Amino acid sequence: MGGQHNSSWGDVMQGGVSCDARRGDVMQGGVSCDARRGDVMQGGRVSCDARRVRCDARRGDVMQGGVSCDARRGDDARKGDLGVLVSPDLRPRKQCINVRNKANRVLGFISRSVSNKSAEVLLQLYLALVRPHLDYAVQFWCPYYRMDINSLESVQRRMTKMIPGLRNLPYQDRLKKLNLHSLKRRRVRGDMIEVFKWVKGINEGDIDKVLIIYEQDRTRSNGFKLDKFRFRREIGRNWFTNRVVDEWNKLSNFVVSTGTLESFKRRLDRFMDDREW
Repeated sequence: MGGQHNSSWGDVMQGGVSCDARRGDVMQGGVSCDARRGDVMQGGRVSCDARRVRCDARRGDVMQGGVSCDARRGDDARKGDLGVLVSPDLRPRKQCINVRNKANRVLGFISRSVSNKSAEVLLQLYLALVRPHLDYAVQFWCPYYRMDINSLESVQRRMTKMIPGLRNLPYQDRLKKLNLHSLKRRRVRGDMIEVFKWVKGINEGDIDKVLIIYEQDRTRSNGFKLDKFRFRREIGRNWFTNRVVDEWNKLSNFVVSTGTLESFKRRLDRFMDDREW
């Protein structure tokens, strides 16, 4: 969505950077990397740490913006400053696995450490310690493969089965008993809230780079109908700018026409409840 780099990266992002491959520190000699051109000036497979910038000389890339690639481990996942793993192909698979594992570790600790497994206690711990891992920056790395969607949902399934008296009920019934919604619904809801903030000018920035809005007869649509950008690749078709279009265009004028964010959230929740989302 176009985040900005921290100004402290200025020395790394511009001009030549000199790295000592043995120590991973910024030195006077060693391998010279031109971050502006994305070239590594000397050969060999080298991993240099210059303010968390790693240079892969064999591939001729410089990983910029706080994104690193550890060539020594052969790890093709890159981790940014915000804690989101981004693979070279930009697919969210590694991020989904990482998030699921983190959430499961916390959930396992809760299961071993908490003796009172009442619905009230476990639900509060889940909402405070586990679900934030599943929701963090999800508009950026939102999964679209069924395998990844089910992988994340399995964490919440596991939590609901930890509660005595609920473990034998179907998953949807367990959610209703706990007043929870599926993680997929939460992601769609979060997308709609972000679109509303763009449409209403709450978010700062050039909306034309994020959404395509065209005028439509208000009697036949919600008045803020969106169109899709044209992408050839799968990752582009599932990016925020495109994946929100179909769901947003389904919203009624009553939901979209409200003037405040809180009112929009309430109307959106009722709309999704009516459609049994």
